[in-house]
Amino acid sequence: MLDRKTDQVFDSKQEESELADVLKKQCGFYRVVLELARNEHEKYTSQAPLSEIIPIMKKKKILLDCIEELEEKSKRLLQNSDGIKEQRSVLESLVAEIYAIDQVNEKVLVRYMNVLEKKRNELLQKSSKKKSK
Repeated sequence: MLDRKTDQVFDSKQEESELADVLKKQCGFYRVVLELARNEHEKYTSQAPLSEIIPIMKKKKILLDCIEELEEKSKRLLQNSDGIKEQRSVLESLVAEIYAIDQVNEKVLVRYMNVLEKKRNELLQKSSKKKSK
């Protein structure tokens, strides 16, 4: 049962990581498009020849197409986010199970320590009785 849950959590982490990567790429592309738009605007305002403006526009178009593809990919990943939320609850239940196991282990260890302490005291009492005789 624990193995199945951990597999789901690792899949979730991979999906989250992939979504984060896609969003970072989108952000980077938007920043480059913004810079190109500023550059394009400067060229327009300085009345630069079209031969200087067209390459900027082509670069912008390529980046906007890339952004569109990334948006589609991020939408698909976000649709899977329900699965990620579900898998987070799996992670929470895993943590709860581990905590419960830890509590049981702690109780067992405390009982074991008490038994050892009791036996130690019994041995000490026996050895002190033998010395007193």
